[in-house]
Amino acid sequence: MGFIHKTYGFTMLPLILFMFVIVGLLSAGYMMLGPKVQLGKTVETKAGLEKAADAIISWSAANGRLPDTVLPATNPTYFLNIIPSQTDSWGRPFVYLYENTLANQASGGICGRTTTSYPAGCTDETTCNAFILISGGEDQTVNSVPATSQSFPATITLDNRDLTRTVTLAELKNRAGCYGSTQGRLKILNNELPKGCSGTAYSATIFAGGGVPPYPTYTITGLAGTGLSALGANITGTPITTGSFPVSVQVTDSHTPTATTVQKNLTLTVNSCGAPLPTPTAAWNFNEGAGNTIGSGSTLGTITGTANWVARGGGYALLLNGTNNYIYFNDINYFNIGTGNVTLSAWVNFSGTPAQHWCDSATGTDMAIGAIAGKGFLYPAIGYGMYVTQTRPCPSCTSCSGAWSNYKVAFQLRNPANSDIHSVYSDSVIAGGSWAHVVAVLDRNASPATDQIKLYINNVKQTDASNDYQYTSPTALNFDNTFKFTIGARHDGGSGYGFPYWGYIDDVQLYKAALTDAQISALYTTGLNP
Repeated sequence: MGFIHKTYGFTMLPLILFMFVIVGLLSAGYMMLGPKVQLGKTVETKAGLEKAADAIISWSAANGRLPDTVLPATNPTYFLNIIPSQTDSWGRPFVYLYENTLANQASGGICGRTTTSYPAGCTDETTCNAFILISGGEDQTVNSVPATSQSFPATITLDNRDLTRTVTLAELKNRAGCYGSTQGRLKILNNELPKGCSGTAYSATIFAGGGVPPYPTYTITGLAGTGLSALGANITGTPITTGSFPVSVQVTDSHTPTATTVQKNLTLTVNSCGAPLPTPTAAWNFNEGAGNTIGSGSTLGTITGTANWVARGGGYALLLNGTNNYIYFNDINYFNIGTGNVTLSAWVNFSGTPAQHWCDSATGTDMAIGAIAGKGFLYPAIGYGMYVTQTRPCPSCTSCSGAWSNYKVAFQLRNPANSDIHSVYSDSVIAGGSWAHVVAVLDRNASPATDQIKLYINNVKQTDASNDYQYTSPTALNFDNTFKFTIGARHDGGSGYGFPYWGYIDDVQLYKAALTDAQISALYTTGLNP
C-alpha cells in the first residue's frame, strides 16, 4: 500500500506543471488581445462620431438650424433624438458642443451666419466651428472642457486623449446647400429694375432676403443726373432724361458681431414713352409676398384657397391652381364702368393643365376657359373681362384624350340683356411657360366701330378679325352689374365662382379709360418680364 501511495504522489507533479503552463498562456493571450479590443472600440467610436455628425448636418439642412441641448429630452430639437446612437463603444454618451446662433433661425440660422464664437476671434467660415462631438475614448472619461453637452461657452479646451469630430461652419453650410441660389445667405433678390419713362413718375423697391434680418442699410448709387433719388430700399422720382444707367446696390444685414454686406449691379433704363400713363383705377403688383389679401380700401381683394406666392423680378407673383384659387373684391360699384371706357392689363404665364373643361359635341372639341380678370363676363354673366382658352380634339365627346393646344387670349363684353356679345381674340396661340403681357381696351370713340374693342399681346395689337365676334358696336351699352370684380375666376352673381384660371399672374391693372397705343407701349416697357 505504501508503494502504491508513493506512485500517485509522483504522477501529480506533471499535472501541476501542465496547469501552470495553461494559465501562463491564457494570461499572455489576454495581454495581447486587450489592446486589439480597445483599438476596435476606438475605430468603432470614430465611425459613430462621423455618423452622428452626418445626422446633425442632414437634420440642420432640412430645418435651417442646428439641433440644441434644450431639455426636456423629448424636445424634437434635442440632439440625442437626432443622432443614430447616443453612446460611444464604451457605453458613454457623446458630448455635443455647438454655436448657439446657428440653432436660432432668428439669428440667421445656418445659411445666414458668416462667423461663430469658437475659436475666439475667428473671422471666416473655414476657421470658425459650427459644432463639436466628443467621446471620452479608451479611458471612458471626457477630459476636454466643458465635459457636458451645451452651446459654446466662453472657453473651450479640447484634450487629445479624447476622440473628437469638429465641423466647421464652411463644411456645414456647404453640405447644407447654403451656397445654392435658393438658400438663406444674404442676397439681393432683384434681377432687374423696372423700366421708366421720361417725364413720368417712377418707383422701384430693392428686395433683400436671407442673412440676419432686418436690413438696416441700403446704399444705392448711380442715380445722379437721372431725376431720381434713393431713400432706404426705394427709388423714386420723375426721370428727366433717357438712356441706360448703371446702378450699384448694397444691402447690409443685422449679423453680429460683424454685419454682412452684399452688392449687386443693376441697370436702370429710361425710355421716351410719349403720353404719360394716367393713374390706374386699381393696380395690384402682388408684392405682398405673404398672406391671403392684396390691395387696400376699395381695391382690397381676398385670395381663396392656399396663396401660392412665387418670386418674380425682385417681387412676387401668384400661382393659381385652376381649381379653387382666385381673388374676389367686395366693393361692387367701384369696378363698374357704366357707359365709359376701360383698359385691363396683366402679366400672365400659363402653366399646367386646366382642371375644368367641357366638350362641344357639334364640333367634337374639348374646351377649357380660365378667367384672367374682369367683372361679370362669360355666360351667363354680364360685363367685361379677359380670359384664356385651350382646346383639344374630342370625337363625339367620348374620347377626350388628345393633347391640349397652346393658349389663346380673349377680351369679352356682354350687354345687360345678355343678347349682345362682343369678343376679340389673339391672332395666334401663346406658348405656355413664359411670361406674356396682355392688355384689353374698350374705346367707344374709336373709328371704325370694329376698332372699339382691342387686344394687345406683348405690345403688339391683334388685328386678325377672323375669330372675333361682334354683332354691333358697343358704343351706347351700359356694363354696370352686381357681379364682383375677380382675378383668376368669374363671379356668378351669387356665392359661386367659375372658369378658374391656371398658371401664374402678376401686375394686374384696371383703368377707367382707353389707353392709347403709346401708353400701352409704355405700360409694356415699364413692366418686368423675367
